[in-house]
Amino acid sequence: MTKKIITIKILQYLLLNFLISCSLVFFAIQIFFTEKTESLEGKQAVFLLIVAGCIWILLLTLSSLTALLNIRTGTRSNAMHSALSFFLAPALVSILFFILNNSLDMWASFFVINSLYFLSLSYFFFQFRKFVLRSGHVNP
Repeated sequence: MTKKIITIKILQYLLLNFLISCSLVFFAIQIFFTEKTESLEGKQAVFLLIVAGCIWILLLTLSSLTALLNIRTGTRSNAMHSALSFFLAPALVSILFFILNNSLDMWASFFVINSLYFLSLSYFFFQFRKFVLRSGHVNP
């Protein structure tokens, strides 16, 4: 029963993280590129950037499925292991993409998208830790 509850909670947090991150990316790109939305081409470019940002958020969320390692009591009881299960894979994917990317003119929007994702993921990680400690699914 505990494994099922933990699995549902993690998947719920990751889904909410995806939705909130995509919303934040939408608003951030609209604010970041306000001067470029006056022409038709500018609006198309901003739309494509929003779609690319949401696809990138989806990839980061899929890499965050390693958070399901928290089903194991050993991972869940160690705060460092729990944090690594949430953050390590998306961080490695982001670093690898940044290193392999040849386009340096998009680093600002890439940084904004990643920052918003990891900010949202941090919030849900702390919510998960509070849930685990309150519900007694771990020995602190």
